[in-house]
Amino acid sequence: MTTQVSDIIIHHGEKQRLHSHPLEEYFQKMRLADPSYVKPFPMKCTSAWRGYQALWEIKDQRLYLVDVNTALWYDDEEEERGAALLKVFPDSNGEVLADWFSDVLHIPQGEPAQRSYGGRGGFWTHNLTISVREGMVVDESVEVQALPSRS
Repeated sequence: MTTQVSDIIIHHGEKQRLHSHPLEEYFQKMRLADPSYVKPFPMKCTSAWRGYQALWEIKDQRLYLVDVNTALWYDDEEEERGAALLKVFPDSNGEVLADWFSDVLHIPQGEPAQRSYGGRGGFWTHNLTISVREGMVVDESVEVQALPSRS
């Protein structure tokens, strides 16, 4: 399994990896409302099965989708900033409040304590969790995780 490209989140002015995929929840809700709905970003490389990398930002206790990058492969043409976002949200003004998202964001902290070459590419000893309800941040905490045992 190929390590997947993480989404990125700007939190307290700092860009960090995001090990959650809020935009996938939006696509799932669209498919439930309309079974013929097709996500506009096909998979182009094995490191991005989702077909994109989203940029998120938390501002004023709200989660915003700021941009979507679909140029993830060496021969992809770079889209104009915001063009992919407009494919999903044609009426957006450059950022979209993620009011469809009610779940937990996972942001790994520090360097990985153990590397792997599948999924998200490693295990971090600290994980910032941010609980979001309809796009609004309701709680934030840091979890300390024990290293997985080697069998």
